[in-house]
Amino acid sequence: FDFFERSFLPLFRRMGGCADAVLNKHGFYPMAGGSITLSIMPTEEDKSLHLPLGGALLSVQASALIANLSRRIADTELEVLRRELNIKPENSTFIRVEGPGPGNIVSIFADAEHVTEVFVGIGKPGLQSEAIAMAAIDQFRDYCETESAAVCEYLADQLLLPMALSG
Repeated sequence: FDFFERSFLPLFRRMGGCADAVLNKHGFYPMAGGSITLSIMPTEEDKSLHLPLGGALLSVQASALIANLSRRIADTELEVLRRELNIKPENSTFIRVEGPGPGNIVSIFADAEHVTEVFVGIGKPGLQSEAIAMAAIDQFRDYCETESAAVCEYLADQLLLPMALSG
């Protein structure tokens, strides 16, 4: 949901789209149970989307979200994120949510000049906290090292359909 809300929707709106999303309830595989409300309004306005390469990185924040798991997991993940990416404690957040089963997700929010990117590590049984955090860090570093793309591969995929429909 964070990716959809913070990365995709702002660019969709810049293209002339009119949509809002609300997270009603978190859900994690395999128990699921998550719920969002998406409101899409018709619009006649199509705008071109220009995303130049090389926009300056303005800030980096991180969060560790858990449901029905030990806080120690999130604390370890946040410690790795702070250490590896030099994130200040005030720019990292622990979030506990209710859910029908256990779940864990680590997110890195990279606010750049032209786009916000979200990189995630998703917890799985048997996967160490450090590995979950490093999965998100590796995605972030790969993106930062790429000089030939204005957005990450996942955001590029999501933008293709509205771009094609808007002409």
